[in-house]
Amino acid sequence: MPESCPDVPCVQVSVRELAEFFRRSGGLAASSLSRPLTGAEGIRIHQRTFRLLEQEARESSGRLETEVTLATDVMTPGMTLRIGGRIDALLTAPDRIRLIEVKTLAAALDHVPDGGDEVHWAQAMLYAHLLGIRRESREPGSPLFELELLYVQADTGDRLGLVRTPSPQEIKSFFDQCTAAYIEWATILERHRSARNRSLQSLRFPYPVLRPGQKRLMEEVVGTIRQRSTLIVQAPTGTGKTMAVLFPALKALGRDLCDHVFYLTAKTAARSVAEKAMGELAEAGLIARWITLTAKEKICPRPDLFCDPEHCPLATHYYDRIRPAVHDLLLHAAVARDLVLETALRHGVCPFELSLDASVHCDVVIADYNYAFDPRVRLERFFGIDSSRRNVLLVDEAHNLPDRSKEMVSAVLEREALRKARGAVKGLERELDRTLDAALACLDSFLSEPAGEGEPTDLAPSLARMEPECSPNSEMRTSGFHAARVAPRRLAGKLRRFTIACRPVLERMPPGARRRDLADTYFDVLFFLRVHDEFFNETYVTTVSFQPETGSGLAVCLRCLDASTWLRSTYHERYPAVFFSATLSPIEYFSTMICREDPGGGGAERLLLASPFPPENLFVGTVPSLSLRYRDRAATLAGVADVLVEALAARRGNYLLFFPSFAYLRACLGEMRRIARDRGLGKEIEWHVQDTAMSDSLRESYLARFNCFGGATLAACAVLGGVFAEGIDLVGECLSGVMIVGVGLPQVCPEREILRDYFQMVRGAGFDFAYRFPGFNKVTQAAGRVIRSETDRGFILLIDERYDLPDYRSLFPEDWRPQSLSSGSEVREALASFLGEAPPPNDWKDSRSDSRS
Repeated sequence: MPESCPDVPCVQVSVRELAEFFRRSGGLAASSLSRPLTGAEGIRIHQRTFRLLEQEARESSGRLETEVTLATDVMTPGMTLRIGGRIDALLTAPDRIRLIEVKTLAAALDHVPDGGDEVHWAQAMLYAHLLGIRRESREPGSPLFELELLYVQADTGDRLGLVRTPSPQEIKSFFDQCTAAYIEWATILERHRSARNRSLQSLRFPYPVLRPGQKRLMEEVVGTIRQRSTLIVQAPTGTGKTMAVLFPALKALGRDLCDHVFYLTAKTAARSVAEKAMGELAEAGLIARWITLTAKEKICPRPDLFCDPEHCPLATHYYDRIRPAVHDLLLHAAVARDLVLETALRHGVCPFELSLDASVHCDVVIADYNYAFDPRVRLERFFGIDSSRRNVLLVDEAHNLPDRSKEMVSAVLEREALRKARGAVKGLERELDRTLDAALACLDSFLSEPAGEGEPTDLAPSLARMEPECSPNSEMRTSGFHAARVAPRRLAGKLRRFTIACRPVLERMPPGARRRDLADTYFDVLFFLRVHDEFFNETYVTTVSFQPETGSGLAVCLRCLDASTWLRSTYHERYPAVFFSATLSPIEYFSTMICREDPGGGGAERLLLASPFPPENLFVGTVPSLSLRYRDRAATLAGVADVLVEALAARRGNYLLFFPSFAYLRACLGEMRRIARDRGLGKEIEWHVQDTAMSDSLRESYLARFNCFGGATLAACAVLGGVFAEGIDLVGECLSGVMIVGVGLPQVCPEREILRDYFQMVRGAGFDFAYRFPGFNKVTQAAGRVIRSETDRGFILLIDERYDLPDYRSLFPEDWRPQSLSSGSEVREALASFLGEAPPPNDWKDSRSDSRS
């Protein structure tokens, strides 16, 4: 390969990307029903194909090479284009050289376009030129190549081979056309990259003063990126962690240490914070592009078409129209939902797919966790095994990741979904009817009564009735719930036959609700099988639930108990990753759940920053005289209500009261109102209550009331761990105190007990990992609402006897200096002394609907 000129930029592109850029056309329908093959599936099928090719090579006295890496540089005055890739197979026989591209299809082989896919032929032609350059350097004289596209059907192994024999002149001419077109496009991109890097060289931190901890955090982020390692950070509220991770990551981008920065979050509010930070950097002189990815269902302008790419007008000509649409988007620095939607409609393309194609050319991608970690939707163009993109992962709100990641790699199959699919296709295809009936019968074997003769009332006595590998002694059984540590292999076999029969029927069905029902079930089953085949291991359990009295039908779940191995595999030794949150305590727990660390440590670097706020501005009180254990709640309800009312009476202000459940909230609310009336406080306290299902407008109205203070005392009641326990910012007098009833333990249920047994077995700390640590994280999240700036003063009141136990005191943040209070009157006196005089009433009024209860 010729050496590139050091004075011009080097742009790298894969053969596949170059072929798609030059030849891709038509719509999105071609791949809509071709289920995405996993990396493991593709490798397995390729290896099986290679074995067959090796046998054929021996029979023809030829020699087979597989996965042959090739690369070359195309040098121009303005840039060096480095093109690289890997030929699947190269067969050298006495009379010919055959270059073989293996393409694995989930769809039937009759879906291959007549003569083969032009993008695939483009890949083969480009590889032929690269191979010709290599051979010319070793054996002068232009060789003659046969190009073969070998299509392999994933389920059956059937093969279709298509052969072309282009001349050396045709190969070179095609290569020259491709590279000339791409260089024109790459020149535009390179112009932006050069301007970006120049701006980053001179960019200064956008704030005049560094907050305590920011410099240390930025230094650690730089080190993590340079070493391609992992960092887990607890950075309390006020640290300025968003800017402290983004700024050094962008500096690394300017030094060519990475290609893209991913800012990943769990909630929309955090994405807005990242967008605001990027805007401030742009005002400080940064030239960069950033895009916020919006979920498909939230950006689709045609939900009535059920995302059917064969009939949606925004999908049918997508690849014919996409390049100018992407070009128009890239004229903007900030690319968000409204701009994507407007541009997509103007060019007649799918807005969601447009955002994904544009993201490849953006410097910063702001998105949900799913796009990096969920195997169903993660962006293969960035994170696939064939991707060479150098990404940096900045993972905000990382305390949410353990539970979210377990959901990502768990799979649920509901009997009702199969029944719905059965009704949608009944009589269309005999084989499909047969496989659906077999799968339903297999599910029905879980039930105590055969479905169809009356309604079933409970689960069968044992899973062994359906799965012979399951021993009755190894099951967990409660009413309407069974669990076992074995995979449902018999069910998986029935479902696999259903998917094979379903695909051709789906391809023929006209658009509409029936097709959508079948497609939804088909893709749910595919993921269920993927989890069964690829993921199910010692960290999984199969659960079967059936509770008809609550409307819950039969469901089989492959439930992940610990997703840390999967999480680690997505980034470890591939991308530098920074996981950060205001509440990652205890850090050992989150290191285990995110980074798969052993009890002895090792793995991710840890950084715990102190709160930047004056500790004297926060009062932490505990009330250890009251037990909130479930068995004691009825007996202590009046005492809890008395303490809360006394706290509310300490000084006029706005307060958040968090309760362990909606039922307990309602019971305590009635008792608090009664006590307040009896003490003449009924008109001085305004009660706002979180409902079980609040619309966005009601949530906004609930929070808007905090902007009014100094008049009546606001007692805003909410559930611990709910929507108002994190991600809200109430500064100054908007919030003066937080009261937390209970220690936040998750509700005892069979699933949680399985989790406890698992972590007792692997970590010797089952209760901590299943209950105490997740529960206390909800407490610290709720407590973090009260001090949001350097000048805030406020209190945290913790009501439960367990807060004075060593197991809980050891979890308290360092800046908490708890004071035990024995009674309601002592609480009132302590808080009144700390808070001082109430502020004067302000004039703020809320014009929206009231959320009072």
